[in-house]
Amino acid sequence: MRTPDAGAGWPAELWYVAYGSNLLRARLDAYLLGSGDDGPFGRHVGAGDQTPPLADRWLSVGQPLYFAGHSRRWNGAPAFLGVRAEPGVRTLVRAWLLQRGQVEAVFGQENGFDRLALPSGPADLWPGQVALTPGGRYRAVLRLDDIDGVPALTCTSDRPAPGARPSTSYRAVIEAGLAEGAGLGPAEVAAYLDAAERRAPPPLPPPIPPGPA
Repeated sequence: MRTPDAGAGWPAELWYVAYGSNLLRARLDAYLLGSGDDGPFGRHVGAGDQTPPLADRWLSVGQPLYFAGHSRRWNGAPAFLGVRAEPGVRTLVRAWLLQRGQVEAVFGQENGFDRLALPSGPADLWPGQVALTPGGRYRAVLRLDDIDGVPALTCTSDRPAPGARPSTSYRAVIEAGLAEGAGLGPAEVAAYLDAAERRAPPPLPPPIPPGPA
C-alpha cells in the first residue's frame, strides 16, 4: 500500500533520526532489506533500494523519549519522541544518512504501509515543526536540526496515549542499539531507559495538518 508522492521537494539524501529500536543496525536493516516471518523482527517488505546507509551519527536532542500505548509486535509499549524540546532533557539518537525513498519506506513500514511519502517540503517544514501524514501510530513527521546542512527527520506520534512499560524484548533491542556506539556503560543505559519509562507522555502542540490522502 502506498500513499501519494507529496514529498518531492526534499533532497535525494536525508538524515533519518532513530531513537528507539532503530538505534540497532540490524533492526534498521529489516526495514531497508526486508525480512521474513521467521526473522527476529518479523515480516518487513523492505525499501526496494537496498543501498547501505551512507553514514551514521550519534547525537543528543532535547525532545524527551517516552513509552506509551501498546504494540502487538513487541507486546508492550513502543518508544516515542516528544515534539517539543524540554530544558535539561538529553535523548540519545542515531542519525542514519539514507536515500529519500528509504526514509519514506521506513516511515511507511512504521505505519503499516510499504511507503509513506514525506509531507510538503523543506521550505514548509522548519526544524522544530511537525507535520502529519496519512499514516498510523507514527504519522507525525518531526524535523530536527539539520546535520551538516542536510535535513534531519524522524517520525513519532501526535495521538496521546497513556504511559506504559516496554516489553523486556523491546527494551533489549534498544539496549543493544545503544551499545553499538552511544558511549554508555550497562548501568548508564539502564538508568537512561528507566528514566524514559517513568516519564509521562508530553503535551503535543498543534501540528501542520496532513495533505490530501
